[in-house]
Amino acid sequence: LHGRDQIREYTQAVWTAFPDGELSFGAQVFSDSAAATEVVFIGTHTGPMITPDGTIPPTGRSVTLRSASILQIKDGLIASEHVYLDQSEMTRQLAPDGS
Repeated sequence: LHGRDQIREYTQAVWTAFPDGELSFGAQVFSDSAAATEVVFIGTHTGPMITPDGTIPPTGRSVTLRSASILQIKDGLIASEHVYLDQSEMTRQLAPDGS
């Protein structure tokens, strides 16, 4: 994702699909110019999920997704963020047979 508009659209899509979603944070490292954090997202898929391949109707299944974020800080603001996650983790958890 690039720019605030794309990030806003993605964030809105996630919260629409998982309105009960919760974020928690694990290990974190900070400096004046960078930060790194472990992130865990837990939510129930009760809303439509818009994807590049079309909309996935609600499944009612719960997901737990883990990721790591590396942030570059400039003038006290986030200048960039790189998120590392296994996108297939969500797909497996939403599949009817869990595979």
